Amino acid sequence: MQSNWEMSDLRVYLYSTFIINKTSDTMSIEQIARSMGLSESTIYKYLEGSEKTPPPEFFPALYNITKNIGIIAWFINRCEGLKLIISDKIALNGDIRDELEELVIMVGKVSEMRRIAYADGRMDSNEKQRLLKSANKLYKIVSQLLEEIKNIEV
Repeated sequence: MQSNWEMSDLRVYLYSTFIINKTSDTMSIEQIARSMGLSESTIYKYLEGSEKTPPPEFFPALYNITKNIGIIAWFINRCEGLKLIISDKIALNGDIRDELEELVIMVGKVSEMRRIAYADGRMDSNEKQRLLKSANKLYKIVSQLLEEIKNIEV
């Protein structure tokens, strides 16, 4: 039986981008692995789907290393039905890449906070409050971004 990660369109996108349709501008798996402090085989296993789902911090790190805007677009496109076409010409009050990068990093941090909070099998009230505060901040940012995009004249 195939795993959710193996069937994930994000995994397919990453595999296609970094292995199948690699261009001269695309970082090599060797460069990515070295920058992330992982083995090449681990990166290949993640991208091929033969390894379990990568940890949440993998995705912001991969973006920070490669600056591949498609990684951010994948996450943003799945936030409350938001469909966003990202190009060098589109910007909301400045460079949208900066805003999206910050958002993806925050998603990774909230996911990591949740993983840590559940590591011992239960969540205490302090962990819950920190997680709620971070998730609410993230929700406000995404809501504001949605409103800005809805108001764009096309």
